[in-house]
Order: sequence, then C-alpha cells, then structure tokens
Amino acid sequence: MEGKISDAIGLFKKIIGMGFQPCIKTWGTLIKGLCRSGNAEVGLRLLEEVGNGNGRSDLRFKPDVICYSTLIDGLCKEGLVDKGKQLYLEMKGRGIVPNVVTYGSLIHGLCEGGDWEEAKRFFMEMLDQGIRPNMGEEPDSFAYSILMNAFSLNNKIDDAKELFAFMEAKGHKPNDVCYNVLINVYCKCHKLEEAMRLFKEMINCLSSSNVK
Repeated sequence: MEGKISDAIGLFKKIIGMGFQPCIKTWGTLIKGLCRSGNAEVGLRLLEEVGNGNGRSDLRFKPDVICYSTLIDGLCKEGLVDKGKQLYLEMKGRGIVPNVVTYGSLIHGLCEGGDWEEAKRFFMEMLDQGIRPNMGEEPDSFAYSILMNAFSLNNKIDDAKELFAFMEAKGHKPNDVCYNVLINVYCKCHKLEEAMRLFKEMINCLSSSNVK
C-alpha cells in the first residue's frame, strides 16, 4: 500500500513540477480509479496525505462532496463501513453536505453487514435532509428504494414489505424500483397473486403519473 501511495503522490508531484496544478476533478479521477480497482484504502490514505496537507503544501487540495462520496462508496463496497462512517463524519465536520451516493453507499454497506438499525438511522436522516438525486427522482421514493432493495437482497422480506407499507402510509408515492422490489419479494415468497396485484397497481399508478 505504501508503494502505491508513494507512486500516486510522486506522479502528481511530477505533474506539478512540469508547471501544471491538478484541479479537484483530476484528484477525483485518481480517487475514483483507486476505488474501482479495489484500492479504496489507498485512496483514503492519499486523501489523508494530500487533502490534509501533511507538509506537502504544493499538493494540498480541498476534497469536495464527489471525492468524499466516491471514497465512502469504495470503502463500503470493500466491507470497510466503519472507515466509511468516519469519513462521513469528517466531511460533515468540514461543512460538506452528503449527497444521495453518500447515504446510499452507507445504507447498502450497513445492510450487507447486518447493521439494520444503523441503516435505518441513515435512511431516516436522508429523508429528513430531503436529499434529491440528480436524475430527477422524488427524494422520498428514491430513498425508500435504496433501503427496500437492500432488504430484499439480504432476504429481509418482512422488512421490505413493512417499509413499502410505511411509505404508502406516509403518503410517499412509490417509484418503479420500489414496486419491482416488492414484486420480487412476493415472488420469492411464492405469493404470485399478491405479485400480480401489485404489478397491476404499479401499471395503473405509473401510467396515471405519466398522463399528468
């Protein structure tokens, strides 16, 4: 790991020595590449080494929400959820507002680790913050779909069903992802009549929404 960090920092020092100053997007690309190759911890150490300065003022940069969220996502996918949570607290401490990737990554990671209560806590915090994803989804339906899908993938069938019922009771309109997750849940339980009923409900609801 030390060698990889040294190589990454060395490369950027060489770039700077040539008269170029890497922008935040360039740093983000490096961090993204490290996470995609399963080296999120290297990215974290790089952030600690460069993002915080540590005597290298020529390399210092201020990470943004994309850098933080990319690293948190990478850490959670590698099962390092605790480090992801620490990074989440750090970004909030710096006044950087988490986005849907931040919350979604933590929720999925916590569910994978079986920490359902903590996942629900982040889920409720996400709802309270009204986080709105880039693709134009309503924030509530998108937030529900993240947790419902995690429940389904981890065979938490009752939790997925209860969450869908809770969503409707709160007046939040399910999106197609929420419907599809619950339809799959009913199929897993061999409740085909319920699955068909929900499928018809989804067609009617989504069709009426499109007409509007």
